[in-house]
Amino acid sequence: MARAYIEIGGVVVRDPLVKTTSTGKPMLMFSVRVDLGKGQYATTTYYSVKAFGELATTYTGRVAKGDFIEAAGTLELTKYTDRDGKPQSGLSVFASAIRDQSDQRAARRESAQRGGESES
Repeated sequence: MARAYIEIGGVVVRDPLVKTTSTGKPMLMFSVRVDLGKGQYATTTYYSVKAFGELATTYTGRVAKGDFIEAAGTLELTKYTDRDGKPQSGLSVFASAIRDQSDQRAARRESAQRGGESES
């Protein structure tokens, strides 16, 4: 089975679901809309982001519908049957890293502080 690593940045389109796996690990799932291009070249792709264990625990309650989020991890094409019995497919990111808006603000502050210190 081939694996692909991906990094995405987009808007959370639904409030996340928190679940527990059959082995007792916490799991956080949310959908992200990624918009690329402009005008006639604009495309929108939806990804299901899944985080497990400590990563899921860290971001439970921090991620909400409407937030901009960055996620990185393994990309997988998932196939399923919808409520009408029709076969469907979707893109899932099994996250190894997530950055939310508070992480991004903290990174900008740290960068600005380092820049300020180097000028002294």
